Amino acid sequence: MFRDRANPHPRQAVPLLWAGEKVRPEHPLPAPPPEASEELEPGTFVVALPALVRMKLMCFCDQNCVHLQDMIEVGLIARDQHEALPPELAARLAALLTAAGR
Repeated sequence: MFRDRANPHPRQAVPLLWAGEKVRPEHPLPAPPPEASEELEPGTFVVALPALVRMKLMCFCDQNCVHLQDMIEVGLIARDQHEALPPELAARLAALLTAAGR
C-alpha cells in the first residue's frame, strides 16, 4: 500500500491489488483482470461496476458494505446481478438487497 510519509496510518493509505490474483487465499475469486476496466477518457481507466461489486463483496468489511449499500440506494446494483456471482458472494449481495428493501 502507498502511505503518506507525514501520516503513514493504514487508514489513510492507498491499497494495491494485483490484477488476476486473489487478495486472500480464501477469497472465491481473484481481483479483476485489466480487461474488467472501462476507459473514462483517453488514458484514464477505472474498474467496471460489476468487477467493483465483486471486489467489495469479497472483502465485505464494514466500509465496503456501506459502499455497496450506497450503490444499491442509488440504483447501481439490482437483484438480477447476483446470478453471475459465486454462491457465497450472491448470498452476501442478496442479504444487502433484502435489508435495503430491494
